[in-house]
Amino acid sequence: MTLTGVLLSLVYPIFSGTVRAMLRADADTQSQQKAVLLVEKFFADFASTSRSSLAIVDTIPAASFLSQRSMGVQGLPMLRPGDDYYPSTASSAPVVWHKFVAMLFNGEDKTLEKMEFPYPDGSQLGCMQPDQLAAVMGDFRYRDSRRTVVHGIESMNLHAIGNSSISLELTSLQRFDVDKTTKIQVTLTMRN
Repeated sequence: MTLTGVLLSLVYPIFSGTVRAMLRADADTQSQQKAVLLVEKFFADFASTSRSSLAIVDTIPAASFLSQRSMGVQGLPMLRPGDDYYPSTASSAPVVWHKFVAMLFNGEDKTLEKMEFPYPDGSQLGCMQPDQLAAVMGDFRYRDSRRTVVHGIESMNLHAIGNSSISLELTSLQRFDVDKTTKIQVTLTMRN
């Protein structure tokens, strides 16, 4: 009995330390995966947009830009030219723009969310008005297009860098049982 007690007292610290290290490594991996997923989701639409369509609101934080991809949610009302976005006389033919995409950080729910707004002008360039972006995102007519892209984001900041890049800084949460976060900073650049 004494010998068993001695053996257990020697083995337990090694075992418990190994389990804690495995939990921390797993939580760190999950947190990094969240950060990478956020960057990938953001970049998927952003990479092929036009620099003249980019609008950033640092205080939300949120970014909106034109996308060539088809609408995910059909039947949403069109944006109003002049009220919700600046129409441009510049043509981008043969490229056809189908929608505005808005990526925003929801600090209350700790999520990155994506919204879509139908764009009626097709091959004409346009830019969402930064001062109207928050109002359009809060408009109940577009609530069906709002969806969560990534959960567990502690904070996110967006800043414009020149005409064709944005700096994305984020902190992702790890699991509740591990008190640690993952921070990542990346510069996203448009290909167009």
